[in-house]
Amino acid sequence: MNHTLTISQHNTINTNQQIIDERIQHMNNIAKDVESINEIYKDISLLIEDQGFQINTIADNIEESVISTNQALQEVKKAHKKQNNTCILF
Repeated sequence: MNHTLTISQHNTINTNQQIIDERIQHMNNIAKDVESINEIYKDISLLIEDQGFQINTIADNIEESVISTNQALQEVKKAHKKQNNTCILF
């Protein structure tokens, strides 16, 4: 039995090894891209969380403004009523 490879078999082995090496490189590139995308999603998540806090703060400020405005309106109404009740006749 002859255990030597023909030139054609040797070329086929070399070609297959090149294909395998290229696929490994592509898979490594894909893995790096997936890691990058994962980092982007983490960053977006942090931004969304921060914006959520900002929106809550804005909503709280709006609620406080409404309450303060209603209180001010009540004070203006009281002052107007007192002013009308304290008319001085000449």
